[in-house]
Amino acid sequence: MFPDALRQTLRFVFVTDHASILPPLAQARASIRAGATMIVYRDSAFSIDQFTDIEKIRDLCRTQMIPFLIEGNVLLAKAVNADGVIIGENKAGNAREILGERALVGIRI
Repeated sequence: MFPDALRQTLRFVFVTDHASILPPLAQARASIRAGATMIVYRDSAFSIDQFTDIEKIRDLCRTQMIPFLIEGNVLLAKAVNADGVIIGENKAGNAREILGERALVGIRI
């Protein structure tokens, strides 16, 4: 059984969807208004043009005290100072080494 604090934190995890008509920042805002307790930025076709928007999502999450994770890109997570990353299980040790002991590391199996 999960501790109550963890259960509260993981109550509603929102993952951005780049196929949506809304840009990721608008998605994050709407999901937080709807009660999201964690935001995960996912875009397998990341380009540097999105960097500022990712930082805006991170800042929004920080003002709301919501963890912000990047999916699939440890170096991007480090660059934007995200709270953590979600990656394949064979990269977990590398993520911990790059992001530090306090980072949240989720594993895709």
